[in-house]
Amino acid sequence: MLAEDREEDAYVRMEAKAYLCEVVGDCAEKQFRAILYDDADEQMRLEAVVTLAETHTPTAFDLLRAVLQDATQPLFLRSACAWGIGSHGTKEAAEVLVQAFADAASEIREEALHALQDLGAIGFDPLVKGLENPSTDIAAGVAEALRQIPNIPVERIKELAEQTSSTWPVWTLAHLPKEAVTPYVATLQTRRPEIHYAISVLWNFLESWIAADWTPGAMP
Repeated sequence: MLAEDREEDAYVRMEAKAYLCEVVGDCAEKQFRAILYDDADEQMRLEAVVTLAETHTPTAFDLLRAVLQDATQPLFLRSACAWGIGSHGTKEAAEVLVQAFADAASEIREEALHALQDLGAIGFDPLVKGLENPSTDIAAGVAEALRQIPNIPVERIKELAEQTSSTWPVWTLAHLPKEAVTPYVATLQTRRPEIHYAISVLWNFLESWIAADWTPGAMP
């Protein structure tokens, strides 16, 4: 069999394994686990992630997720898996990436952020839901992802800002394009004046000359 022919080029064998998964229905765990976890060649491990990213089957997705969430695996491989999960282009992919904002490694959080930006509107539901997450790391990552994705559902975030005690929906509203948010924020002036005030304060800061160079520092 071509996929197991050691005399064949490694990349050809990788493509043969992908064919077995996508067309024949083989489990990705069976075809790719040994490469992902045990191959001494780091490049081959990365190539396996790339192939799994292009192999849009449930078992390929599950294997990428397993490696991403395994903190014992090297960062280069887990980061690649975050990218690969995003390449599957599904709501489930967005859900996994949102949870990755709680990872201890900044490299994983950054890769999840980039992948969610690439997913765009596909990730809206998990992202909006993530604004309520009790984990500050997840809520903060979600807010930043929403800030960088165009045409997000402003009205849903405004409703969330009114309904939840979390500060992240308010922060998100203040960082979205002002022209898109202003009509919704105006309706808060009588119903939720404290939220209207908080957004106004954030706008004043973000539009000030100090905002571009501001960095947090110790008080004198």
